[in-house]
Amino acid sequence: ELGISNDKITITPEFFHQDIMVDDYGPKVPALILWQLGEARIKMTLVHFDSDLLDTCIRKSMGGGTLGTMVAGGTSMAASYMSLRISSPVKAKPYVFPTAFIENRIDIPVSNEKTIVVLTWRAVPKPTADGSGEILSAGMPLWTNPAQA
Repeated sequence: ELGISNDKITITPEFFHQDIMVDDYGPKVPALILWQLGEARIKMTLVHFDSDLLDTCIRKSMGGGTLGTMVAGGTSMAASYMSLRISSPVKAKPYVFPTAFIENRIDIPVSNEKTIVVLTWRAVPKPTADGSGEILSAGMPLWTNPAQA
């Protein structure tokens, strides 16, 4: 368990679509709209957290090298994805994001007082491959709710 949030955790799915334009429909109205997958952002503020586990999450979100040291630019994140599980005592519906990492900025105040860490996670669809190794988009989980399974 990484930690306990002092406030709500916000899950924001973001869906992508592509407009297909044709002359007959004019310049503003799409004749067809394609679904282009999606991702999610998960924002949390942790008041009680495991600093060693947080260090591991930060290291993996930096591409998997040594904590605080950059790996080569262009390194695939595939080996560094983490599974993020969010549970709530109020709502008995956990969310599991199988392919997640801490995104962008991490606010870690260093003080003698209570330390609060603010994190934004990015969850992307978990790649699946067919028998030939080709990555497929159909059936990729962005999140699951194990209680519903």
